[in-house]
Amino acid sequence: MRIYLFVFVLGCCVSVNAQLKKIVAETTIQNVTIFSAGARVERTGSVAISAGRSEISFAGLSNQLEQQTVQLQADANITLLSVQATKDFLGERKIEQEEKNFIERITTLKDKLELDNKLLDVYKNEEVMLIKNQAIGGQAGVKTTELKDALDLQRQRLTEVYQKQLDIQKRLTVKKHELEESQSQLNEFSKKKDSVNYIVTALIESKETKNVKFKLLYNIKDAGWYSTYDVRVSDVTEPLTVLMNANVFQRSGETWKNIAVQLSSGNPDDNATPTELQPWMLNYYDPSVSFRTQGARGAVSGRITNENNEPVPFATIQVRGTTNAVTCDANGFFKIQNVNANSMIVISSVGFESKTIAARPGYFTIALKQSTNQLTEVVVTGYASVKGRAAGVEVSQDKNFRKEKE
Repeated sequence: MRIYLFVFVLGCCVSVNAQLKKIVAETTIQNVTIFSAGARVERTGSVAISAGRSEISFAGLSNQLEQQTVQLQADANITLLSVQATKDFLGERKIEQEEKNFIERITTLKDKLELDNKLLDVYKNEEVMLIKNQAIGGQAGVKTTELKDALDLQRQRLTEVYQKQLDIQKRLTVKKHELEESQSQLNEFSKKKDSVNYIVTALIESKETKNVKFKLLYNIKDAGWYSTYDVRVSDVTEPLTVLMNANVFQRSGETWKNIAVQLSSGNPDDNATPTELQPWMLNYYDPSVSFRTQGARGAVSGRITNENNEPVPFATIQVRGTTNAVTCDANGFFKIQNVNANSMIVISSVGFESKTIAARPGYFTIALKQSTNQLTEVVVTGYASVKGRAAGVEVSQDKNFRKEKE
């Protein structure tokens, strides 16, 4: 009998020691990496675990959590047996203090509105009674002094009643506006209730009792950022100032206050292949018409300047041996299309020496040298029509002689 009793007691002890310990862990958000589509959240928490097996629950996680992205790390020598992310249908959402304040504010506003409405009804009833109670004195009439006193009293009281009604209506208008704003803000908080939060359950085994610091990582949907650019320039000869602004949004059901946020242009669902950046072409360079994409024909663009890097306005840019030519603008910029890859470009302008360059795709700056030849005389001669020849003007210029045509 004693042997059986000993075995029974020993079995109870083993059953107690093998009982699974369940722990609910409190975590806080430490870092958030926001991608162009989605975000990665990093939470940390410290848990006191005992020797043996324990089931740790990380509750209150985002309702946008992606289950396949959950990772759990620990700073201790423990065995992680399983990790599972499920929807916490039985859990209640923790109402934050700010939301509680809005709920209390809405309740107070509703009470004040109801009180003012009741008070407004009281003054309206008094107004009706004062207006109806105008027959005084009966058949015998009333003395003039008594009538005057009665009218003064009624006028005074009606004025007070109307003023009270006006004040109450003003208060009602203000309170209704405050109530609408508070209700709209509360609706934003209440959106978190529309989706069920996730809970991550981890089964671990430890050989000793100790405090373990866990790091929980997971991706969420319905978050991201996009860029907008503010481009400014003080002068056409100065470099552009480009300011990039990041517009961040998230509807994860979590609050990211005082959290270190990093922005990434990558995609958490992509592999490790580096992202191929697409160039943003400015000015006159157009890759769609370059020599590389158009074969034998392309576009040449750039700017014409003098030796002091000052623009040469209205210079002529011509493909040698063809009629394909353009004139640069007042700031020296130009673009000429349909240029063969083996062509020569001739740049000329009054007062400067002509320059010939080989055509090449892209954008570049061409500096012209000041001409040493100076114009001494310019003679303009007009002539009339002779035997069907059109009237016109002849311009003759030379350094040593003058030629006139009659």
